[in-house]
Amino acid sequence: SGEALLRMVHRVLEIARMSSDNEPRKRQLLEVTAIIGTEIDKMRKVAERHSISLSFHAGPEPLYIDASDYEFRLALTELLDNAIKYNCKDGHVGVSLSSTEDEVMIRIVDTGIGLAGKDAKDALSAFCGKCGSQQCKGLGLGLTLVALFATALGGKLSIEGGRASGTAILLSLKRVLQD
Repeated sequence: SGEALLRMVHRVLEIARMSSDNEPRKRQLLEVTAIIGTEIDKMRKVAERHSISLSFHAGPEPLYIDASDYEFRLALTELLDNAIKYNCKDGHVGVSLSSTEDEVMIRIVDTGIGLAGKDAKDALSAFCGKCGSQQCKGLGLGLTLVALFATALGGKLSIEGGRASGTAILLSLKRVLQD
């Protein structure tokens, strides 16, 4: 569809921009818990259309990062979209937020088709062409975009292996402590 093509072009342009580092987006102090909650609420209708439930668990303490609001929201949307898109009917997507003194960790776990071994590594490369044992429903640009975002902030995106089903993604970003 035209909308899917437009999203693909947008992702390719974002990957090119982030890879070139010529036009960094304006960074600001972001309160992570509230933004994640908002992005999950935006994805609820999409999840409900696929009979997938969403949950979010975070502690009471506000957590902050220094990032572009646009890029952070885009990264969250990509991760949530993948967790929904590659899930099973009546599946679940759980998002949890935790921290150390130095890091904010966002973990997204789904009950979908899963990624393991080489497929998990390949999924972080653009145009990977396959996810798990099934063909991708996209071009493999979303996780590439999120990985570039994380790297630009001194963070990391990883796919946790060893799962019998589903996928667990961990986005770790540098934490900014507030007085």
